[in-house]
Amino acid sequence: MDGEREAAGGDASTSGPNDATAEAEGTTASAADVDVNRVVLRFGQSLLMLVAAFVAAAALLPWAERIGLALGAAPESPELAAIRGAGQFVGFALAAIVFLTYAGDRDLVTARIPGGRNAGLGLLTAAGMVLAQFALLLALGAVGVEVATNRALTPGQEAPRYFLYMVPVSILVVGPAEELVFRGVVQGELRKALPAAPAIGLAAFLFGSIHFTAGTGTLAGQAAYVLVATLLAIPLGYLYERTRNLVLPALAHGLYNAALYAIQYADATGLV
Repeated sequence: MDGEREAAGGDASTSGPNDATAEAEGTTASAADVDVNRVVLRFGQSLLMLVAAFVAAAALLPWAERIGLALGAAPESPELAAIRGAGQFVGFALAAIVFLTYAGDRDLVTARIPGGRNAGLGLLTAAGMVLAQFALLLALGAVGVEVATNRALTPGQEAPRYFLYMVPVSILVVGPAEELVFRGVVQGELRKALPAAPAIGLAAFLFGSIHFTAGTGTLAGQAAYVLVATLLAIPLGYLYERTRNLVLPALAHGLYNAALYAIQYADATGLV
């Protein structure tokens, strides 16, 4: 494991270079450790965390709207839509923080400033995800399946500047919040009961599943959207498993989302 850690490039941290790996080895399950009751318990805690995250997101939505209006954003404006979106994901993150604090599972999440080589790995993951998405869309389109469109894109259809607002929101809020919940808490919980591959896969499936209602389109299109989101979440899970640094999947996820919004803006304004 030490050699793998060094090969990954190392991270800047106040602890020794192998501390996070040693901690991970002591708190994760191997194939020989799998116990059905433990799996059910950790999976149940993961689902409970997701319910709490959505409740918190819904609770913060009206507060985010009030803040946006107080800052001068007009009702139904793209500015207010971006603030509302950011507020929802702040709620998402707060739920995860409360869970980690009171469930006694603070060791689920490890994060530190990444070193240069690991930061590059995060950038490559983001770029690979963008390319993989377009490849998946082309493949599904070739068999006659039109993937549903995320509702988060709707405000930008009439006001493209919304897409620009969502670039920093994606990097600073959406990516970190979703990764804290799905890789930090959900995958972390599952990893305590399952080997790496099934834990990563199940966390990715849960991530994909919540996108079912986020898409607009036919039932087949929504199912395809779930499939795409699930597949794209797998490299994020692997990145966290390999580096034990949540900053990296958060960075990759945020940059991936930001790139998609930038592409949407360029398309809507005729830049491409």
